[in-house]
Amino acid sequence: MKILTTPRMERCIGCHSCSLACSRIVHKRLSWDTAGIRIRSSGGLSTGFEARTCLACDPAPCAAACPTGAYSQRKGGGVLVRKNLCIRCGECAKACPVELPDPLAAGLATRRAIGLAYPGCLPHVSAIDAAACLRSRGEACEACRAACALGAVTLDVAPRTREVTVGAVVVATGAEPGELAGGPGVVSSHQLERMLHPNGPTGGAVRGADGREPGSVLLAPTAAEEDGDVAAQEVLKLAHLLKKRLPGAAVTVAGGLERIPQHARRAAELAREGVAFAPGALATDPLAAEGGRPALRLADGAGERLVAADLVVVHAPVRPADGAAALARLLRIGTDARGFLLDRVSPFEPTATRIAGVYAAGAAAGPRTIAQAIRDGAAAAGLVLSSLVAGERKALEPLAAEVDEVVCGGCGVCASVCPFGAVTIAPGLRKAKVEAVLCRGCGTCAAACPTGAASARHFTRAQIAAEISALLAGGS
Repeated sequence: MKILTTPRMERCIGCHSCSLACSRIVHKRLSWDTAGIRIRSSGGLSTGFEARTCLACDPAPCAAACPTGAYSQRKGGGVLVRKNLCIRCGECAKACPVELPDPLAAGLATRRAIGLAYPGCLPHVSAIDAAACLRSRGEACEACRAACALGAVTLDVAPRTREVTVGAVVVATGAEPGELAGGPGVVSSHQLERMLHPNGPTGGAVRGADGREPGSVLLAPTAAEEDGDVAAQEVLKLAHLLKKRLPGAAVTVAGGLERIPQHARRAAELAREGVAFAPGALATDPLAAEGGRPALRLADGAGERLVAADLVVVHAPVRPADGAAALARLLRIGTDARGFLLDRVSPFEPTATRIAGVYAAGAAAGPRTIAQAIRDGAAAAGLVLSSLVAGERKALEPLAAEVDEVVCGGCGVCASVCPFGAVTIAPGLRKAKVEAVLCRGCGTCAAACPTGAASARHFTRAQIAAEISALLAGGS
């Protein structure tokens, strides 16, 4: 029995594309009412989204209860965990001896090697983190299986690999929150976001270094240069939420955001709500302490001054998602100095990469706001749909490289230097082959070929030599 799961809801931007795709492909209608998956807000603008999907129960209670026979039991393949037996009691997680930081809680809480992926996950059943499980280290631990009264836990299931042939790839790996090396009372903006979440590690309560509600909070976007407007917008948003959650606390924003034209209006609105703004830019090494409280160094003119608070919140630069670098190498996509994918190779093809048919959307290409991520996703989907039209002839690069098989020795140098992955070595024949659909006619393979077998169409060595000879003859 195959069950639809949504294990990475922290990356959901609420675009509802999954719901509309399900309705259009499965039910031949463009309506949320017929979709098998529906997206809803977790509550508020900053708490993310939840997915409601069919649990694919076996036997299905909805099929048994339907008086009209509109629902019928579906047959399917097997699953790793017998989810129809799990009653979400959590006894397996309690019995698990492994305890490690919970990334969903931004390191403010711990989790076990088995348990629910996150509150409200669907299907609402436990899953095993194979990398953290003691069995992956060769230890004979079966605590979770022994604790399950219904026998719903299955261990040592072999992983499966699927190979899928597609016409386009959209890389939307997102980004990971930045890490902050601060002392007590210093948290990152992501950690504060998790504190404010009702399902977060503190249940929505904001805590300072002493575990009590802070009387003053200082926020700053130290990564404004790296993350652009994303850092400033996040800090201003958190200042608004903090003032609503802690109306009696003194909330201050540092970094001079009120002086930036695109943020001046938002800063004025926050000032009317009671949020204060500390003048001066952050110093090179901003984190400090004063009077036993965390503080920030602000550069004001030629000198520096300290501003202390019970809780200091700093925006740390986001970083590429785990595995993004390996995926970029596999797809031959370039990356910037921080490791984010390089897109926008042409102003006429937003989200397109240098590899034909491969697109980068959202934070995979760098820090993005929700609106920007939605824009990128829509642009990538539009480019994919417009490029994959059934029966349409594809325009090929007229300057695509060619390989003379008689001269080619199959050394593979051309394949290793091709930036677009257009050159491959044919198995068995050991001859280079150029895929004209992928070739951009750059001539890199022709320049690198040691035997001269590879050449750029209309720019062969003979043609170039003839041009040079003609120029020299004409000048004599």
